[in-house]
Amino acid sequence: MDMQKYTEPSITSRNVYLHRDSWDRNIFFKFNTKHEPTACCIVDFQQSRYAQPGLDLLFFLYGQTTASERKLHMNEYIEHYFSALQERFTEFDLPADIITKAELLEDIRRAHLPALVNMAITKPLTMMPDGLSNKWRAEEQEKFDYYMNTKRDEFFQRIMEMDPTYQSKIMWPI
Repeated sequence: MDMQKYTEPSITSRNVYLHRDSWDRNIFFKFNTKHEPTACCIVDFQQSRYAQPGLDLLFFLYGQTTASERKLHMNEYIEHYFSALQERFTEFDLPADIITKAELLEDIRRAHLPALVNMAITKPLTMMPDGLSNKWRAEEQEKFDYYMNTKRDEFFQRIMEMDPTYQSKIMWPI
């Protein structure tokens, strides 16, 4: 199966601008005095691309929510995404049916596997204990480069030995 084709722009359906790196360190929130979020700013667009909206939504949700949260609230998340998309269409005087709800749902279904594969690859890196990557890069540069570019299993095993919660954080896609 060619996973790359699933992340390319579609020639048969509409596409949107995807961030593709929406983990907590790339999303900044502004809070009011009650500590409620009032605005957000997304940064780091190096991995952005133009592709189908299902990928946009699932890449974000798999990176920012737990399996139990998605099970409970997935329909709400989809509805919120679709409503926000419709608001943007209205804001730019575009027809509301550019992407229908049925098209979005079908696209989410198609995007499920590539989104899971993406999370299986990225989650272990984004869930590392703070500062560990920089520490190992400085202290064990050759080994760190090998881990990052060739074979990561020993790297992740070392982290699991240091942090008993790490395994449960990274194994959920499997």
